[in-house]
Amino acid sequence: MPALSIRMIRTALVDLVIALLLGAVLLTHKAIPIHPAIWMLFPLHIELALYGWFVQFVLGVAYWIFPRFLEGAKRGNPFEGEMVYYALNTGILLVIVGVFFPTGGWITWTGRLLELLAVALFVHLHWNRVLTYNRSK
Repeated sequence: MPALSIRMIRTALVDLVIALLLGAVLLTHKAIPIHPAIWMLFPLHIELALYGWFVQFVLGVAYWIFPRFLEGAKRGNPFEGEMVYYALNTGILLVIVGVFFPTGGWITWTGRLLELLAVALFVHLHWNRVLTYNRSK
C-alpha cells in the first residue's frame, strides 16, 4: 500500500473518531440538556463525518486500488497525490474555522473550493490510469 494511501486512511480514521465523539456529545445533549451552544458543534460533526472521514477514506483506498501504470511512475505524479491530501485537509480545517469565526463566509467558501480542488486533482491524477487499461484491450 502506498504511503499516501496509508496517511489518508489514518487521517480519515482520526476524523471518524472525532466525529463520533462529537455525535455522542450531541446525542447526549438531546437527552440531558448541557448548554444551548452545543449545537454549534453540529456543522463540525457533519464536516468531519462526510469530508474528513468518508471522502478521505474513499480517496485513500481508490489511490491504492486503481490500476497502476504499466510503465514509469506506478501511480502518476506523486506531487499531485500529495496536493490532493493537503488541499482536502486544509479545506476541511478552513470550513471548521469558518464555523467558529464567521467572517462573511469567505473562509468557508475558500475551504469548500479547496475540497473541490482536491477532488478535481484526484480525478485528473487517475483519469489516465483508468484510460490506459481501456486502450490496452
